[in-house]
Amino acid sequence: MKKALFVLLAFATPLLYGDEEVAVEKSSTHFVPGRLDTPGLKALLDSGSSLVLLDARGDKWNENAIIPGAQLAWHEDKNFDALIPTKDTLVVVYCFSYTCPYAGKLVKKLHKLGYTNLVEYPPGLKEWRDIAGYPVDKIQ
Repeated sequence: MKKALFVLLAFATPLLYGDEEVAVEKSSTHFVPGRLDTPGLKALLDSGSSLVLLDARGDKWNENAIIPGAQLAWHEDKNFDALIPTKDTLVVVYCFSYTCPYAGKLVKKLHKLGYTNLVEYPPGLKEWRDIAGYPVDKIQ
């Protein structure tokens, strides 16, 4: 019985999933950004590394608070050249919290536009301000 099941799986798997080349080709088109936790973002900002920090809540949901050094951006914007100097600039994108969808939408948009060095900070402003107790700036 075990031998029959193994033989069945050995022959059925290529039929179900296709050959290896197709599977590799499909997975290579899927983009997964890097991710930072709160200590990681704090260390990166304290290091003085060259980066662009984007608050994906844009003008709609920003509560007049932003992580210091961040700029507002919205996933429906058309031009990011004024915010991001080159396509390979390190860009860190955040939203309000893990449940906020706008950081993911903005990262996908930037990737489609050819930006290559994208990192998401999923804990967002909530963890930065309310849990870690780090300062925030008021939006001017």
